[in-house]
Amino acid sequence: MFEITKINGKSLKIRYDFKAIIELERVAKKSIAEIFVQDISGDNVKLESICMLVYAGLRFENQVKTLDEVVDLISGALDDGEKIEDIILPFMEAVEKSAFIKSLKPEEEESKAEEAKPLLT
Repeated sequence: MFEITKINGKSLKIRYDFKAIIELERVAKKSIAEIFVQDISGDNVKLESICMLVYAGLRFENQVKTLDEVVDLISGALDDGEKIEDIILPFMEAVEKSAFIKSLKPEEEESKAEEAKPLLT
């Protein structure tokens, strides 16, 4: 499954399968959770991490081969007046919709349900 976005007038397919998540963690040298909590959300947004997120999502069908290509793509879009938030949002949404991330959620929901159950005495 993939999502489609447009950056700098170019239609691109975004896909975050297991391989893409591994590639993201490999280049970032951090877990996906650390990337989102420390580098992409809040006040301490790191542009390099945004580029790595975009890079991993566009590796599908070899749309990009290097981080430098992503930097050039985003730079061109920003030069043409696109906002960084509009560029990154489809990638963040695609990660959340990915099968890998979805596979983690049922366990979290089950553990929350277990914690919420009253103890029977």
